[in-house]
Amino acid sequence: MPSRKQNARDPTLRAAQPAGEAGATPPRAGSRFRVGRVERAPVPNGGDGGEDWCRYVLENGRNSITGLRRGSLPQVTEHAQRLAQDLNERHDSPRALRWTAASPGRKK
Repeated sequence: MPSRKQNARDPTLRAAQPAGEAGATPPRAGSRFRVGRVERAPVPNGGDGGEDWCRYVLENGRNSITGLRRGSLPQVTEHAQRLAQDLNERHDSPRALRWTAASPGRKK
């Protein structure tokens, strides 16, 4: 990992700033996950019986995350909303890793 001194000389790298700090850039619109849909789903292979399975999709404009969870539609919707919130908080964290293709030291 490059030292702080090396980062200061490399214009492609900049330190992440905590959310709400003066001068911090707001999160990009496309980077926020939201619940795209929640729907009933068939029992997955290897799943334990029951008819109460749901599929949820989290979307952020570029990516989607699909998950299966057992429970009612309101329960799974609540789970998906919490998961989206957790992902967004993790993304906005000043400790979040910000790798780019141009980052020195990136393993290939």
